[in-house]
Amino acid sequence: AQDFFNVPGFLSVDLGVDASELSSGVAWSHTFGYQNILNAAVFYTDRKASTSDTRTGVEIVEGVPSFVSGTTTADGRQRSYIAAISHMIGEDDLVWRYGVEGGVVKSESVETFALDIPSRPDLSFEISDAEDDHTRMGRAYLDLRYEVSQDLTLEAALFGRILDTDTDRINRFEPRLGLAWSPIENHWLRFGYLREGENFSSPTLAPIGVVGLQSNQIGLADDGYIDTFAFRWDAQWSDRFFTAFDYQHQEAKNVSLAQPLLVNTLDFEEARIDRAALTANLALGHGFGLSATYAHLDSSTPEPGWGGDSLIFVPDQTAQVALTWVNTADIKMTLAGNYVGERVGNAAGTVLDDYWTLDAALQWEPFDKQIELELSAYNLLDEDFELAPGVKGWGPTVKGTLSVRF
Repeated sequence: AQDFFNVPGFLSVDLGVDASELSSGVAWSHTFGYQNILNAAVFYTDRKASTSDTRTGVEIVEGVPSFVSGTTTADGRQRSYIAAISHMIGEDDLVWRYGVEGGVVKSESVETFALDIPSRPDLSFEISDAEDDHTRMGRAYLDLRYEVSQDLTLEAALFGRILDTDTDRINRFEPRLGLAWSPIENHWLRFGYLREGENFSSPTLAPIGVVGLQSNQIGLADDGYIDTFAFRWDAQWSDRFFTAFDYQHQEAKNVSLAQPLLVNTLDFEEARIDRAALTANLALGHGFGLSATYAHLDSSTPEPGWGGDSLIFVPDQTAQVALTWVNTADIKMTLAGNYVGERVGNAAGTVLDDYWTLDAALQWEPFDKQIELELSAYNLLDEDFELAPGVKGWGPTVKGTLSVRF
């Protein structure tokens, strides 16, 4: 067999990516009385991604220098149709929330490789590989929140999940436990444990987090889950200065991480991430606020064949310094400097350099916040950085979103 793209004469690489995401839903709510509310909704999400990688060069084909072009394309699409209903009922200091959600997630992917040798059309070829998967999912949950006193809150929840794919069926319980305690005035300590599975990027009516704690998100396979042990200390030192310290220890099973400019994911059976972060917020007055966050991360995976000890794409540290302005017209503006530390970029253990970007955002919520318009600008100073070895990050980029609440 001829081994192409393996000798000098390589000319160029052309990479392309096109991605889009639609998230929509229709919801209905009815209030029977104080702390007695019924909600129902139907959600639809549609995520598409297409990538292309074209490499051209002059190669030796059966002893003759020849122009060779090879193109790999990948197209992926995931659609979810979810129906949900939930009920919240409270009595004094006890609040119950329960509900069910279910639907179908349809995933499709096609990968094609085409080799073109104009001087030898008999050696040109094209091959394709397609996958199609339907996942039927359902989950039921019960959440109980009890305010023992003004200084102590307890919360417990139990989620039952069913996943039925074309090749497998999974039944799993996902518990959550939390405690929030205020040992002294203006200081809160929060402790929590959460087990969570993949939500397929679909909106939900179910409770998110426990006693105000939410887990850091990581990509999971359909049958994956993550255990999070979380601690948070919130403190108010004055009427203008606030701080928070967060620590999370996470252990994940069946991790699935997105790759830059690729549809296919990187899959790991196990992974661990520890993250500690300190945040400070200062109200400057006249609608201005200054915030700063620093986080240190440590990660690992026992997956064989991966260079380095860290989980791929997870930086060793991150930071942000932001200036925010808000006013009574429901306008919010933010200018932020974001830092991403060194991180492993491939299986060989190649370390990607750290970088800073300057980003900005404008948010406006007119008509009693029924409409939300957001404009975001990223990498305003055109900083050079890599998402993966040889894959440059985005230059100055503007993104706009419009949300309508009925």
